[in-house]
Amino acid sequence: MSLATMHLAGPFGHAIRRVHFALCLAVAACSPQAPAISLEAVKAAGDPMVRALMGYEQTHGHYAASLQEAGVAPVVTELGAFQYERRGEGADSYFVLFVGDYTRHGQVLFWNSAMEPQGWLT
Repeated sequence: MSLATMHLAGPFGHAIRRVHFALCLAVAACSPQAPAISLEAVKAAGDPMVRALMGYEQTHGHYAASLQEAGVAPVVTELGAFQYERRGEGADSYFVLFVGDYTRHGQVLFWNSAMEPQGWLT
């Protein structure tokens, strides 16, 4: 039996466990929580990018190969930087614009220009 086990099994073991539990609760209650991410703010930040990419397609007949080609500056939000992918070629191309990471934020927000109706999806 280790010293720690003997200590918790001794006459004051129950009281020590209760104090330990209370300290854990206090630490959890006082720990700073990550601020809630406003999806509406992230969508609003991405809307100008979507409009610019759609405008590029209207002018050129296909979507740009990159944000740089479309003249769109990458936007960084609470979920990270927006990522752009053009899929397909020529008139059959479409794009996906997305931001977030399930492992870090628990969500991903994306726009797929080939989906109907158009709009942000999570």
